[in-house]
Amino acid sequence: MQMPDYDRFFRAYVDFYNAALENKPVIEDLRQCYGEYLVGASGTEIVGGENNEEFGATLDKGYGFYRELGVSGMQLRGTEPTEIAPGHDLVRVSFRAIMAGRKEPTGPIDFDIAYLLQRRDSGPKIFAFASVDELALFREMGLVDAEGKPT
Repeated sequence: MQMPDYDRFFRAYVDFYNAALENKPVIEDLRQCYGEYLVGASGTEIVGGENNEEFGATLDKGYGFYRELGVSGMQLRGTEPTEIAPGHDLVRVSFRAIMAGRKEPTGPIDFDIAYLLQRRDSGPKIFAFASVDELALFREMGLVDAEGKPT
């Protein structure tokens, strides 16, 4: 199976992300980007779970948190795919979070996330990702307090 067009896949993902930031009903669309089960590693924890209604609620809560932080939009800066096994790819994705609505201006935040995806006839599915410790970064920037609540 040929490597998918990951720029296209993640542009669509960013479109859903931005719609979710606007509180539009796209959580089910976002869930379709993921496999039946996924694992996420960020900072000091690793979590995993099924792609079910509970996962959808977690996504929705997460976008609410980003809105509270002042994230007004997300941009795709690029993708770097590498095949790691037949039918499976590691894609390093570079994003830029656009910040707005804060008392003190915060410039855009550039960050990368490494995704593991499985190639399927219906399109790629994310089954794992690893990212920086977001809360530590947000604390450094003064966007959250010591308990991780938006300031």
